[in-house]
Amino acid sequence: MNQPISLVPLDIELMHKALEATPDALVIMDETGAPRFINAAARELLRTSKPASSFYEMLLHVLSFNPLSFTEDGEREVPINGSMYYVSVHPLFISRGKRGAVLFFRSFSMLKQAEDLKTDFVTIASHELRNPLTSLKNALDILIRKGAGETTPKQENFLHIAMRNANRISTLVNDYLDLSKIELNKVSFQFMEHTLDEIVYPVIEELKERAAGKKISLGVDLPPHLPHILADASKVEQIFVNLVENALKYSDDGGSISVSAREVMTHARDGYDQHMVEVTIADTGIGIPEDKRELIFNKFYRIKRAIEVREEGSGLGLAVVKKLVERHGGTIHVEDNVPAGSKFCFTLPTYKGERRDPQLRLLLDREVERARKNQCFLSLIIIMIENFKAILKHNGEERAELILEKVERSVKDSLYRTADVFVSHKKGEILVVICETEKQGAEIICRRIKQHTAQVLDELSKSLSCNLQFRFGVASYPNDAENQRELFKKALAHAKGDEDAK
Repeated sequence: MNQPISLVPLDIELMHKALEATPDALVIMDETGAPRFINAAARELLRTSKPASSFYEMLLHVLSFNPLSFTEDGEREVPINGSMYYVSVHPLFISRGKRGAVLFFRSFSMLKQAEDLKTDFVTIASHELRNPLTSLKNALDILIRKGAGETTPKQENFLHIAMRNANRISTLVNDYLDLSKIELNKVSFQFMEHTLDEIVYPVIEELKERAAGKKISLGVDLPPHLPHILADASKVEQIFVNLVENALKYSDDGGSISVSAREVMTHARDGYDQHMVEVTIADTGIGIPEDKRELIFNKFYRIKRAIEVREEGSGLGLAVVKKLVERHGGTIHVEDNVPAGSKFCFTLPTYKGERRDPQLRLLLDREVERARKNQCFLSLIIIMIENFKAILKHNGEERAELILEKVERSVKDSLYRTADVFVSHKKGEILVVICETEKQGAEIICRRIKQHTAQVLDELSKSLSCNLQFRFGVASYPNDAENQRELFKKALAHAKGDEDAK
C-alpha cells in the first residue's frame, strides 16, 4: 500500500459545499481581515450580517485577540454568547508570505460529551476486557499445570501458545487503559519527597533474575549527594520498569544496562529556574535510528528492528512512559550510546526544601511554563470554602473528608476540558483550578462552577446547619502576574477579599 494516491482536481463549487456543511464553525480570512469564507455554523455562532469592512473589527471584539498575529498554529479559549469555545487558529502562507488565517470554533460542551464517551469506554473496557482475560489466563494456567488432568505434548504446546497470546492481549489492554486514563486525567498522582535510590534499587533487584538469564549486567551509579526528587514513587517505578524491561528485551546476551543520574538546571526564562534530576538508562541493545527517535513515543509505533528481533510488545509502553514523565513536569528523549545501543534520558523535579504544597507547586510550575512556551493566557482560580474549620470541628475528620469529596466532585464536573487542572490544597480548604484561558474566560468558568455546585452546597448547608459557600479569586498570566508565585498570591488575595490585590 505504498502507491501514491491520485487526486482528482476538486471543483470549487463542491469544495464550497463541503466547507459549508462542516459542523464546526469555520472562518477563512485574508491578510487584511476581510472574510473570504464563513460557513453556516460560523454565521449562526457569530450572528453577523455586517459587511466585510467591519467584520474584522467585530471578530476582534468577540475573540479579544488578533488571529492575524499568529505565525504558527495556536489555540485559545474564548467565551461567545455565554458559552466557552475552543478556537484553533491556522495562519495561511504562500510563496510570497502570509496571506491570512483559518479559524475553527469548537464548543466545549461538545468536547465534554466526547470526553465523557472516552471515559465511559475506559470504564467499560476495564471491566469487560480485564475480567474475562483474567479468567482465561487462570483457566490456561490450571490446564498447563495439569490441574484438570494429563495433557499430551502437542496439547501442552498449544496451551503455551494460547497463554503467550493471552498475556500479550492483557499487556495491550492494560497499557492502553493506563494511557487513556492518564490522558483523561483519571489517574491520581501523589507527589512527595523521595530519594531516587529508594525507587531504583527495588526495580533493579526485581529484574536481576531476568537479566541473569541473558547474562546481561545491571549496574546503578547514583551520586551520594543527589538531591531528593518531588515525585509519585509508584509512577516513577513504572517508568523505570518499562525502560529497563525494554532494554532487556532488545539487548543481546552478554550485554549491559546501566542506570545513572545527575542534577541539572533547565534554561532560566523570565526568572524561572527549575532544578531537575536527569536519569539516564543506557543499554548495548539494537539502537534506535535518529529519524525514529521522536516517533517511538507515539502510540502503537514500533521500529522495524524491534519487530525483527521477534520480541513481543504493545507499542504503548514508551507512550505511557512519556505521559508519566510529562505529568511530573519533566521531559524524555533518546540518544546514541557509544559504542552501541541507546540512552533514554528523562528528568524529574528536585524537592530542594520546597515549602509549597508539592502537588500544587509541580502542577502550577508546569502549566505556567507551558503558557510561557506557547505564549498563551493562563488563569488560576482559587476557591475557598467558607466555614471550613466549622465543618472539621463539628463533623470530625472522616465525615469532613466525605463532605469535601462531594464538593470536589461537583467542582470537577463543572470543568469541560480535560486540559483544565484541578487540585485540592490544604486538605480541601482551598480548591484550585488552572485553565488555559484569559481572565474573562476564567470568570465564566467561576459562574459555571457556582451554578453546578449550588444544589450540592445548599443540601450540605442544611445537613450541617451552617452556611457553606464558595469565595472565588482569579488571577491571569501574564496580565496579573509574571510568574507562578505571584499568580498564586494574587488569586488567593482576591479570594480572601484583599482590596490591595484588585
